[in-house]
Amino acid sequence: YPILADGVTTNLSILKGLITSGESKVEATIEFKNETGAIAGKTVSNESGSYFITLAGGKKYTATINATGYQPQTITIDLPLGKGTTFIKEESFDLIKIVAPEK
Repeated sequence: YPILADGVTTNLSILKGLITSGESKVEATIEFKNETGAIAGKTVSNESGSYFITLAGGKKYTATINATGYQPQTITIDLPLGKGTTFIKEESFDLIKIVAPEK
């Protein structure tokens, strides 16, 4: 079992997916907070909109997605724990582009 920085032995789960806006792929920063509000991890999607992060399984996280020119999005993710194997969950996000008001 992996050992986290705080010395706790735990199983890890993988969260991966796509960040899009309609048909467009979006480069974004995704921050994950645990149930106490502490930052559990942070990742950035690539130019294809793909992201990947490994977090402790069997926990709930609040994910906040930020990308320049798009409305931030926050959701709660329940990341299960694998039974004898690493659990892989796919979660994709569709961001809304910020449109400047017409003058």
